[in-house]
Amino acid sequence: MRKELLLAATLAVGAITACEAGTPIPVDPALSGHPALPRIRPAPEFALKDVDGVPVSLAGIGPKVRLVSFVYTSCSAACPLLTERMARLQQAVAEAGRAGDVELVSITVDPLRDDPTEMRAFGRRFGADPSNWKFLTDRPEAIRPVLVAYDEWSSELTGGTLDHPARVHLIDRNGVVREIYSLSYFDERQAVIDVLTLADEPAS
Repeated sequence: MRKELLLAATLAVGAITACEAGTPIPVDPALSGHPALPRIRPAPEFALKDVDGVPVSLAGIGPKVRLVSFVYTSCSAACPLLTERMARLQQAVAEAGRAGDVELVSITVDPLRDDPTEMRAFGRRFGADPSNWKFLTDRPEAIRPVLVAYDEWSSELTGGTLDHPARVHLIDRNGVVREIYSLSYFDERQAVIDVLTLADEPAS
């Protein structure tokens, strides 16, 4: 099973070599086929609206593996990088035949400017498949407690740009946070392995 996880992750993002015996191995030796993924804490619940105005909650997504990121659409640096990696991860999971077990969620940290039209365009920009990737926005007073609960924040810099943590929260089928990736350490190849590992865990 671990070899299958490595194969699915590395083949899908084009990062595979082969040893002489033909066994697929990761290009990057830092990738782990046996991720620890300790139980960090229960994931905070949220209820925000998607680009069609439909309420989306963590519990309402059901017993899937969930990846929750925080972005804003006018970002020119961290958010595009993070979202592009998420897009590659979504493709890899689909190619592994596990799209139905995984849900991606991107929540804006800039609700005053990120209306549904902007969020929809942002998702399309990266080829996001809406069948299992939701882009959420809402009133600032609805977004604010979600940011606090996830230890996220944003502060405005000169020129209208925002400073904020670029993180992705990996949540298992039972609603427990198992990993928090910062942009610097968010390697989508490893994240695919982590996601597929959690997808094989039973929901309680």
